[in-house]
Amino acid sequence: MTDYGADGRELLHVALSAPGGSAHPTTALAPVREWPCRTYRLVPADRESEALDLEHRLTRFLEDSS
Repeated sequence: MTDYGADGRELLHVALSAPGGSAHPTTALAPVREWPCRTYRLVPADRESEALDLEHRLTRFLEDSS
């Protein structure tokens, strides 16, 4: 089912719940739909970790937690 706002834009309804309460925010669908497309253009699949030094981060995390 597609829902439209007063301005004619498609809307995205999100239901969030936690032990302390719940929220039902609504936002325009277009920017949310565009976000993964833009992300995949900037960081192609299977290349996500190239920009991260995971070994260094893991080492620091383990050192800090001991």
